[in-house]
Amino acid sequence: MAQRDAVIFVNTRRTTLEAQACFFAANRIGLDVVLLADKPIPLPPGVAAEVVLADTYDGPAALVAAREVARRRPVAGVVTWGDRDVETVAYLAEGLGLPGNSPAAAAAARNKHTARTLLEKAAPHAIPRFYHVRSPADLAPAAEHVGFPAILKPTGASSSKGIFEVDDAGQLSVAFDRLMHFTRAGVDPIFQYYPQDLILEERLDGTEHSIEGIVVDGRVVSAGVTDKWTAAPFYLEYLQIHPSALPPAALDRACVIADEVVGALGLDCGAIHLEFRHLPDGAVKILEMNARTGGNFITSHLIPLSREYDFLGETLRVTTGAADPRPMPDPTGVVAGSIQVITKETGRFAGFADLGAALTVPGIEHFTYEIPPGTEVRQPPDEFITPILATFIGRALDQPNLIRLLEEAADACWPLVETG
Repeated sequence: MAQRDAVIFVNTRRTTLEAQACFFAANRIGLDVVLLADKPIPLPPGVAAEVVLADTYDGPAALVAAREVARRRPVAGVVTWGDRDVETVAYLAEGLGLPGNSPAAAAAARNKHTARTLLEKAAPHAIPRFYHVRSPADLAPAAEHVGFPAILKPTGASSSKGIFEVDDAGQLSVAFDRLMHFTRAGVDPIFQYYPQDLILEERLDGTEHSIEGIVVDGRVVSAGVTDKWTAAPFYLEYLQIHPSALPPAALDRACVIADEVVGALGLDCGAIHLEFRHLPDGAVKILEMNARTGGNFITSHLIPLSREYDFLGETLRVTTGAADPRPMPDPTGVVAGSIQVITKETGRFAGFADLGAALTVPGIEHFTYEIPPGTEVRQPPDEFITPILATFIGRALDQPNLIRLLEEAADACWPLVETG
């Protein structure tokens, strides 16, 4: 019997609930999955046809491993679900002759300064003022060009790592020193790409959102918008709702800018996740440009729950050479959301008190730990992942009621963080 086509996954999403949705999506549309990963990853039985261990930070080594897979079975595509492997996937797609973004486009999407430089030429109305910061000598001209208040952040991070709000030159200098330490490759592997490379940009008012889109031949052919909430001063994201409650005119402007971003960066194939601010005057400004699916359960759960649309499956169809994906259907009258439980304490996470009460809130459909009990929790600016303890996912018929039930669930469980 002939083997089914395979798709190579380069690593997975961080939580099991979000990661396994990607594997089930591939199997649902008739693809075998070969997982190319840095280390063994717990998976549901049978969802991966093979697991191949390789250094996915090393493009040539990963390509050798991928070519060995292609000698054993037909490979139709290669994809990743997180920022860190976007450039590796482009390198593999080019090396294997598979659909995908070019390495140059992937690098532009991964580096915030490169992306903004390209957009400054193609769509200057779509980005905030910015300045590249690599040394103490850059601080004064950056502050003069951007002004205050401002945001200082790494050019190649993800998951809100290293976002500092600064109100004056003194705070900028302190944040610069912290980030020069934090963005060394030895501190976090993500900074093997673009270490100690920062950008200062103007802080924008308004509300935060993201565009979840699928690109084919350089065109955004399917897209929706998600509303998001973050907590200053480090902008940890804690609430996502799809579809957006923005007015139609704002949604249209966001979709136009998504096309401009894709064109400016040269993205050709696959998913995009573009974060933006909707300003009080109605303008739309892009904050982040990601050449992969959105996280925080937006594409794995919220879009399927609210719009009955298989975003992951359609992304996989495109990245394995199928025709245009099915367009995202109009809103169904259902809204879906996810809320993260974030602790402000430092210590050892021991689980939750009263979790049962939270899980019985009407409308809650999923719960998952973001970090396992027993994990040592630190706080920003020292660490940006471990304070996020868990996520609840729910549905309702309107956004106000959905926010209420998600907050009720999050408030009902008490994080147990042992600080002694």
